[in-house]
Amino acid sequence: MTNEYIFDGNQADQELLRLRMIEAALDQTTLERLQSTGIQQGWQVLELGAGAGSIAKWMTGIVGNSGRVVAVDIKTNHIQHLAGPTCQVVTGDFLTVPIDDGFDLAHCRYVLIHNRQSQAMLKRLCALLKPGGFLIIEEPDFTSARLLNRGDDRSQQRVNNAICRMFEELQLDPAYGLSLPRKIADEGLRIVRVDSHIHLNRGGDTMARMMGESTKALREKYVATGEADPSDIERYIENANNERFWGVYYSTVSVIAQKASETAGGTTSVL
Repeated sequence: MTNEYIFDGNQADQELLRLRMIEAALDQTTLERLQSTGIQQGWQVLELGAGAGSIAKWMTGIVGNSGRVVAVDIKTNHIQHLAGPTCQVVTGDFLTVPIDDGFDLAHCRYVLIHNRQSQAMLKRLCALLKPGGFLIIEEPDFTSARLLNRGDDRSQQRVNNAICRMFEELQLDPAYGLSLPRKIADEGLRIVRVDSHIHLNRGGDTMARMMGESTKALREKYVATGEADPSDIERYIENANNERFWGVYYSTVSVIAQKASETAGGTTSVL
């Protein structure tokens, strides 16, 4: 992708652990959305921001030898083992790496929020789809935690504020997910389905522990915002592992959209 990724400074083993936690927390709902498109053998699919590779691996098994999976990421050390006749691993900036078009399905999760050139990336995703192709994008809204938590734990709320401020200082939108349906519609795709899931979790849940790991990795950046101090960071991490603590960590907005199919009489859509 483009721009400095906020987790670039994370150690490789710590980052892999965090990515695996994201997979454990989110893959089930992601796979349900992918399956709703009718993905099958022979499809050409694109996975942008392949991370630790669970979704690209699943796609490869579905499309089979007659299909194609293209897995793109700035760092592909965790997915090189997937490279083969059916799965092409592409390392580099999505806006500049060469990729043939004609995809039946393109998917990305938690990618666009980290990029100042997100609209250009979205435009390319749409352009790479063939007529009738599907686009599925899942992006977070971190302002949900700031707005929906009851404020019983002030350290928790201060870290929520720090997360949002960090994105803003990087000229990124912490509520990116909220504008996602409009952004996709503006590119001319038909919106098929929009879901918003609030991650209200108890400490010890995979989602809570993942956010605790993220906070460990980003503690210096959070403190640098002035919204939280080191004791707030430690309290947040403790809460993420405390089964008696419940909190809203953020929300995920997912959009399923479809490119119009050209017909003799104009355009039509499936689904």
